[in-house]
Amino acid sequence: MAKQNNEPENTDSSASPISTDGLLTLIATMQQQLLESQNAARIANETLANAILKTTEPREVVKTREQLAQEANQKMFEDQSREQRRRQVATKKYEQETCDHIAGGLGEVKDVHQRTSIIWHRTDAQVDIGICTTCGRIFHPEDPLDAQNRDYSFWRRKGSFNKISAAGVRQFMDPKKAQHDSFLRDS
Repeated sequence: MAKQNNEPENTDSSASPISTDGLLTLIATMQQQLLESQNAARIANETLANAILKTTEPREVVKTREQLAQEANQKMFEDQSREQRRRQVATKKYEQETCDHIAGGLGEVKDVHQRTSIIWHRTDAQVDIGICTTCGRIFHPEDPLDAQNRDYSFWRRKGSFNKISAAGVRQFMDPKKAQHDSFLRDS
């Protein structure tokens, strides 16, 4: 067991005591050093805070030549895709405007009875909707006149090469609204 020493520590009594003025000067010097230390800590904290805030600011991304080339290629492909889609839509519109909707319209011999190639379907709202099997045009009672100055009723009166299909019959609170809403329209 270690022996406990209860004796006071030996102090150097040879040092001369400090005078009151010396003590005040020492305290003032220590206070000045403390203030300088606190000021330095404040400046360091402000610098650190500014550095942290600066890290949250958006920076310009530096891209490599490869990344720039990939972006240019991607933009070119997107532009080509948009142009191709625009041409496809224009071609389909042209085909639908110039289609005569007569059975056999794609071959050399058209139907001798001038029956249409339109498939008719009667919805549950009792609206007849047609789709031309040649060009894909959709016919609905609210359609405007086509390029040949013919409306829905002209095509509906013509005989069809196809038989009409039908959905069930339902009762609607507002039949006119149901008939109007029975057709999906492009925005």
